[in-house]
Order: sequence, then structure tokens, then C-alpha cells
Amino acid sequence: MTAPPLPGGLGPGTPVGELPLRPVVTLAGGVSIRQAAQALVRARSGVVLVGASEAAITEVDVAEAVAAGRSPCEPAASLARARALHVDAGTPVLEALVTMLRAGLPALVVIDADRPRGMVTMAQATAVVVHTAEIPSWLPALRTALRLEVRIEP
Repeated sequence: MTAPPLPGGLGPGTPVGELPLRPVVTLAGGVSIRQAAQALVRARSGVVLVGASEAAITEVDVAEAVAAGRSPCEPAASLARARALHVDAGTPVLEALVTMLRAGLPALVVIDADRPRGMVTMAQATAVVVHTAEIPSWLPALRTALRLEVRIEP
């Protein structure tokens, strides 16, 4: 999954609402695991919402179900986590990234005026944070010790 190009001036403190958000994908409550998997592939955000309760289903949830031998015809709602995690459009990118990492979710629903505005993905948030981070002073020593060629370009 690749993040969209970064507009100029973005940084870790930028509100997530200023990022190019992905659309929120909501599926009917009666869809199958297969249909949810197909929607995840099309959405390329890692999370879809199911039913009126907006329970979240991730790519990992589908992979775990298949690995456990569950039928792709079973209702996707049976995989759903509780309600998807939401962040306010004014939440800083770094805070949203930390929330995703702690929750183990690849994306969050961005809410603006109590309505879903879009999804921010971990790839987007990481790109903003890494793109603006200074190169640590210890990186050249690590590169030498590991005999790796590591390039970080601003």
C-alpha cells in the first residue's frame, strides 16, 4: 500500500483533516467475508466498516478467518471488531499514528462536525512523520556497523 504524494508544508503537528483522506467504505450488515475481502482490496485502506454500528473489519481479520478455516460465505459481521476508531479532523498526524499503532489498526475514521469525512491510513501518517523527521545523528554509525546502505532523502 503506497501513501499518496505529500502536499508541501505537512508535518507531525498537521491536523489529519488536512491530509488527502481516503473514502470511508461502509458495507451492508449482511455481506459475506468474501465480499468484505473484495471491498478491502478495492478500498486499499486496510479497513472497511460493516453495518449500521460501523464495526471495523481489517485485512488481518479476514486473513485470520481464512487461516482458521472459516468459510468465505459466512457473514463478515462475525469478524467485526467493536466500533471503528475515530479521530477528530483536528487531531495531529503524530497523535493519529500513535493511536493506530496502539490499536493495531491500519486506518482511522476522520470525523468532522460529527460526520465521517474520510480515512487516514497508517501509510499516510507515517509518510508525513518520516518525511519531516530529521536524520538522527546515530544513523551513519548504525549503517556502518550493519554494513548497509541506507538513504533517507528529505
